[in-house]
Amino acid sequence: MTGSMVANQWLGPPASHLHLGGGMKIDLSITGAKHFLYGLNMSFYSNKMKLPYSIQTPRTFLKAPPTILIGGTIGRWFGKNNVQLEFNYAAQNVTDKIGDPDPDWVQLEGWSPGLLFNFPIQLGQDKPMYYYGAPTLFARQLNLHVGFRYFHLSLQEASGIMMELGVGYRLTVHGVQEYRLKENRSPK
Repeated sequence: MTGSMVANQWLGPPASHLHLGGGMKIDLSITGAKHFLYGLNMSFYSNKMKLPYSIQTPRTFLKAPPTILIGGTIGRWFGKNNVQLEFNYAAQNVTDKIGDPDPDWVQLEGWSPGLLFNFPIQLGQDKPMYYYGAPTLFARQLNLHVGFRYFHLSLQEASGIMMELGVGYRLTVHGVQEYRLKENRSPK
């Protein structure tokens, strides 16, 4: 599991509408055979509006429209670092939602593939423990990541590339495949 704080910048058409922003990201993944990883991810971003989108609406635009991503992750570990591909549902709220249903609410929806590179840095030593009766190692890491995402939203001027940099905290549990018990020899 990894929780990160991120800074993001839009490139392409969205860059003329949205400033540099920030957000948070959560990854839950499991590593299987041959160092492949699979999991779920969720990201939340907010960027201040520079220039409103060209949408006709009676509503006032949000000053910092929130963007959310929810989806799946696949990737592979290469030594201590990994590369992740993400496939996400994407949504960006442009105006407030008032009531349900709200015919004047503007929410842009679409999809977003992403490519992320993670660089974990070990914090302290692994802690041995029993997890569901099996010997395991519990590790804590500082995670640095860089990512590039393409957003294909329901409005062309909101669709483009987002670049992100993140710093996070990674918790991992590793199963111990083989171990030997030490014999406790007391001095005679």
